[in-house]
Amino acid sequence: MMRTGEIKAGQTTAVVALDDGPFTITLKSADVTRKIELSTDGGVEFFEPYYDGQGVTANQIVLTITATASDVRFTGVPGDKWVVL
Repeated sequence: MMRTGEIKAGQTTAVVALDDGPFTITLKSADVTRKIELSTDGGVEFFEPYYDGQGVTANQIVLTITATASDVRFTGVPGDKWVVL
């Protein structure tokens, strides 16, 4: 199931609950603070996974997840777009 959204005005993060994986997660952002973090405990704690160099460009991060994760947190600036496939 594809879900899309963006970081809302006045915020720097967006948190999305995940269904059963695997997932391809994309954050379209050129901001230097951008990152994708995962949680395995319902969004209580998040960790930043290792990004494969092929999945990172100046304008986006693409992350493929095959492990279990409960939530994803996107960090960037208002208007940054995210996609969970």
